[in-house]
Amino acid sequence: TPGPWSATYEENAGYDAMSSGYVVMAGSQEIVTVDVTAMLYLDNPLGIDVPWETRNAPHPVSAANAHLIAAAPEMLYALQVVEGHAHGQGWDDRCTAVMNLVRAAICKATESDSHPESAPS
Repeated sequence: TPGPWSATYEENAGYDAMSSGYVVMAGSQEIVTVDVTAMLYLDNPLGIDVPWETRNAPHPVSAANAHLIAAAPEMLYALQVVEGHAHGQGWDDRCTAVMNLVRAAICKATESDSHPESAPS
């Protein structure tokens, strides 16, 4: 889905429509909701004594994940520009390790197997 994407915090946007989450949108199309409640249960696996106000509070990890997802189209475009520029400037020979990381990230984002190098997951 083409960018730009945005991430906004919304009450009652979580998986159960009662918890809150960060909604990542591409224009008017919803891409994904990053639920804040899931992060609370990672912090407290049994969910013991998690007050309702805390369940709906923005969680910093959820916010970071949502904003990273929202930045994906721009990051992919930036890597594609670097790859195109690098090839034209002969960086392939001088910056092999960096270019392998750039190509691996592009392949991961586009589900392409055209480059055998891979970045750590």
